[in-house]
Amino acid sequence: MPSAKPSTSAEADDLYLAGLDLLLGMMGTPEPEQAVEAFRAAQAAGSPAAAARLAVLAGVGLGRDQSWSDSLDLLEAAAVLGDRSAQRQLALLTSDVAVTARIRTSTTHGPAVWAKARAGVDIDAWIRPPTGKVGSDAPRIVTFERFATPEVCRWLMRRGEGAMEPAMVNDPATGQPRTDPMRTNGVARIGLADTDVVVLLTQARISAATGLANACLETPNLLCYAPGQQYRPHHDFFNPAAGGFADEIAILGQRVATFLIYLNDDYTGGETDFPSVGQRYRGGTGDALLFVNVRPDGSPDPDTLHAGLPPARGRKWVLSQWIRDKPQAIG
Repeated sequence: MPSAKPSTSAEADDLYLAGLDLLLGMMGTPEPEQAVEAFRAAQAAGSPAAAARLAVLAGVGLGRDQSWSDSLDLLEAAAVLGDRSAQRQLALLTSDVAVTARIRTSTTHGPAVWAKARAGVDIDAWIRPPTGKVGSDAPRIVTFERFATPEVCRWLMRRGEGAMEPAMVNDPATGQPRTDPMRTNGVARIGLADTDVVVLLTQARISAATGLANACLETPNLLCYAPGQQYRPHHDFFNPAAGGFADEIAILGQRVATFLIYLNDDYTGGETDFPSVGQRYRGGTGDALLFVNVRPDGSPDPDTLHAGLPPARGRKWVLSQWIRDKPQAIG
């Protein structure tokens, strides 16, 4: 969701844009440490967007040490400076219902409100491993009820609105993405320039649920299936026997697990189908599904064949998180 950025000085805007260039490597190699310094200077000059960006970098641990405490402090600073996205995130993340109600019923708030909202964020609750229900041992399929709140689900769906592109598949001959009639849904990638603290905490919760390192999570994708759109039966692992995937596996690692969060339930059909084990899953809003794409010895498990069936009515929204067996570049 784009942030409604209040007007700031030309100096603050210039420093913020310089930080983005350094972070994304627009002029060459990314320089995250220098980007952090530029954002800090921009924040000192009054840029709310710079404080919000620093909150993300603190949550990721890019260009500086990782710290959820610092991330939330910076999100609070961005809210005080007037960043609307930061304000909405604090209202969503805080467990202080009185503060949330006050934020939602008024448009003007002083620093004390954002301090209370920040104080009400329970990081331990986010990163505590949730309890799942095993649906299959081989392949390993686990479901999690109410993994995400309806408010978080709505936030994530809004991130994808207006950003959908045709989804692609990886060509086994070349390893390159291409469109294919087997996959007709839309996808929106949440890259470093687009992510926020809510997304980062959702990923941290996924890491806790799977027991897999947060560094091994790929860039998350928002998926939208309109009526009739589908992803026909496929595997998420990379086949080592396919020539186009050899470098992929060697450099970036195998895609060992898939985690799906169902963001809405106002549609019919659209189940996730596992034909090899005779199971279909249709989560309610906020429910999640984990399936492990490899056997205990690390070899691909062909029984993880699955399909995203087409909705008959309504649009199905899902957050898809692939997880590798090697740390991933942040981008």
